[in-house]
Amino acid sequence: MRQGATCLADALALASAIKHARKLGRDYHERTGSEVTVELVIPEKSLLLEQHPPRTFEATAAA
Repeated sequence: MRQGATCLADALALASAIKHARKLGRDYHERTGSEVTVELVIPEKSLLLEQHPPRTFEATAAA
């Protein structure tokens, strides 16, 4: 599992890697409000697992 070029975890079962990646994406989005996309990248294509849009000022003020 990677974030950009940084290896975050190695030798995880597929289900564990997906759960862990989604949690990291949600946590990062909650902390920063940044847009986050979690993908499973395989040689043939990428599969979207989760996506969080950037937080806007209105959404931040309402929270």
